[in-house]
Amino acid sequence: MVEYLRALDLALDEQLATALLFGIRRETLGFMRGVTEAEYAAAQYLHAEADKDTLRTLADSLFTGITLDAIGQAVLNRRVRGSCLVASAGRTSERDALPQAADYLLNLEGVSTTVVFGFIDDSIHLSARTRNTHVHIGEVIEEAFDDDGSAGGHREMAGGVVPLGPFTPSEADETVEGIVSEAVYSRAFDALQEWC
Repeated sequence: MVEYLRALDLALDEQLATALLFGIRRETLGFMRGVTEAEYAAAQYLHAEADKDTLRTLADSLFTGITLDAIGQAVLNRRVRGSCLVASAGRTSERDALPQAADYLLNLEGVSTTVVFGFIDDSIHLSARTRNTHVHIGEVIEEAFDDDGSAGGHREMAGGVVPLGPFTPSEADETVEGIVSEAVYSRAFDALQEWC
């Protein structure tokens, strides 16, 4: 986005610069994960116009109570096979909780690849991360879930959405949610088995 702004010589206001800089910071885990030269250059360009107080406020407010609950469920529901971890965050209304849980669980000793999924409205949402240089997590997630929804991503991070249609569990229907969850665990581990 920053490259487009610069190439088209569009004006950059404080609000846009702040939002873009926060997005770069968030997606690179504070410039610690897979940062490219283009991202460093974009951050440098945005820094002069960004509101530093707003950036600090955003950095200090990483998640809501709903996000914390979803991360907690992912921690409790984690399953590990070798260096791979798959976890259910359960039912949540905050999509952003899933990548945060995937990032957090990637810090577990011995784990180099994570897949976290959750039920949001009438779909399963997935977020995946890897530090294993032999795994292209975008291709793994696409192979496992793209036939039933939309899934894919980059070498180190990926995501997807699988509509449940008539199989959408109600909040009170733990049996259907359990059956669907078992299918997701199975698909994810099957797709990852070569690298676990």
